[in-house]
Amino acid sequence: RRVVNIQTYLKLYAQSLTLDVKPYDAENLKNWQQGDLVIFDKLPITGLLHIAIVSDKRDIRGVPYLIDNHGKGVHENNILLTWPTKIIGHYRFDIN
Repeated sequence: RRVVNIQTYLKLYAQSLTLDVKPYDAENLKNWQQGDLVIFDKLPITGLLHIAIVSDKRDIRGVPYLIDNHGKGVHENNILLTWPTKIIGHYRFDIN
């Protein structure tokens, strides 16, 4: 519901970035910075998109954790590669 509106705004005003996440690939993982917004495709059960914020915390492979709320409160988890649907958006606001 709300993520659709946020995604429309991000497409218009934010920088669109890579959707690829490659564990242990330092060059690729530089593209995933804290504060970036990530949108996942619709969950089959709910039909809703999901949004999360990239954390400053990373796992041993260099993959960043995500901060999100999927119905059980706000959590910081290592779900970037394990969320059940694919990444369909990765955005950053250019503050320079």
